[in-house]
Amino acid sequence: MIISLLLITPQTASAFSDVGQGDWYYENVLTLRDRGVVNGYNDNTFKPGNNVSHGESLKMLTMLGKMELPDDDKIVQVASKGKINNNKHWAEDYVQTARANGLVKQDKKNVEYDAKATRKETAEYILNYIDISLRKEDIPLAINLGKSSKSFFMDAYGEGMDFLYQNDIIKGSPTNDRNRFDGVRPVTRAEFTAMMDRAENFILSYKETGKLPHVEPPIDYGLINELEGPSYNINNYTKGTFKVEDMIRAMYYAKFNGQKSVEFTYSYSDYSKIVENGKMRSSYVELLREANNYVRSAHSYLFFHQNHIRIGSESDSQSYVKVTFTWASPTFSNETIDQRRAYVEEETMNEARRLIESRIITDDMSQLEIAKSLHKWVIDRVDYDYALADTSYDSYSSLREGKSVCTGYADLYNRMLRIFGIKAEGISGYSKSSGESHIWTEADLDGTRYYIDSTWNDELKSMKYFTTDINLLRQERDWDETYYARYRGLVQ
Repeated sequence: MIISLLLITPQTASAFSDVGQGDWYYENVLTLRDRGVVNGYNDNTFKPGNNVSHGESLKMLTMLGKMELPDDDKIVQVASKGKINNNKHWAEDYVQTARANGLVKQDKKNVEYDAKATRKETAEYILNYIDISLRKEDIPLAINLGKSSKSFFMDAYGEGMDFLYQNDIIKGSPTNDRNRFDGVRPVTRAEFTAMMDRAENFILSYKETGKLPHVEPPIDYGLINELEGPSYNINNYTKGTFKVEDMIRAMYYAKFNGQKSVEFTYSYSDYSKIVENGKMRSSYVELLREANNYVRSAHSYLFFHQNHIRIGSESDSQSYVKVTFTWASPTFSNETIDQRRAYVEEETMNEARRLIESRIITDDMSQLEIAKSLHKWVIDRVDYDYALADTSYDSYSSLREGKSVCTGYADLYNRMLRIFGIKAEGISGYSKSSGESHIWTEADLDGTRYYIDSTWNDELKSMKYFTTDINLLRQERDWDETYYARYRGLVQ
């Protein structure tokens, strides 16, 4: 007797050479591969990082929903007003089937078959797929899929995005903060496959239970503002000006955008107003210094130790004069300054999100209450550097090192106030008792101007200088009130 043994070997864990068990999308790809919804390429790869077109995404969804394609060209005839196109695009039947079944809403008139589909566009296809799948079973979806005033994502409000997130069907972008959806980025094969598999699992679960999982309400990040630079054209304030107000606007524009210098240009007829006996006129230099002093104190959070200035001029002796105003640091290189600036810009936004997520700051708080919470946050985070280290004069030292002097306190506090939409500027002056220079905050809170000194409050462990009476300040400090009143609010 000859006995034949049929050896049945299980299918390999992954039919694709570029999809391994450690990949986050591994189970999703295998599940939909086994259902015939996704497949690979001739070289046995899945290419999970490749983008997906609109035609491809709608084909996969029609296959996932087992939607019946036309046996003839009825759908195409309807779409083309009775004219059959024998040279139709390969995706035509899938797209028209998707449209007929409600995967593509009627208000989306054109679908570019070969165009890359974005994360937001495919999320909307997925949302429509869930909706029509449950409608076929006469199961109402007990949630509003329309627009909402709040969102789990900072960059994707309403349109069902919260619903998809709450039910673990979409997630934040893998390359960004968890609370950013990055909806304008083209979707990848791995991402869309995972979205389809999760959507199908949700549909099956909801059919069985009719219940949505309990979720926390979305976090409202609406209080946070990405600090935007001035909208005006800097050239309007750098050509032929002898006005301090223009110079302030130009310098603020330059510093907000991280520039190390700003150029003022004049016609040669202005040469004598700028240069005398080969040297720059002191009267002209004084205009530049007055403008710089205001920007340097009111918006010191933009400077990062750049407290040295150089003023130079050049001329071709017949047509123009150019004056270059340059900021420099005695402590750091330009590269280090840029690194400190980038760190502060990113980390202050992160800290603002954490303050909201931890409910330290909420959307029902007044500006005065927000300012008080931020004030406490600053003095709890920062210690005064009595060693007066050269590195302790900006918000980087406050954030990263937890110690600073008055400039670092004010820089951090003012930047955080502005992130939460509160107008705040620095005021520079002197202590009458010690004669030492000092900087504190002037802020508009709920329509009233207040003075706040986070440095002295931290040293005294009190709230004496929170919303301080101006008469008390006048008794203890010297500063040029007229000067600050003249230029207050010139730039925001």
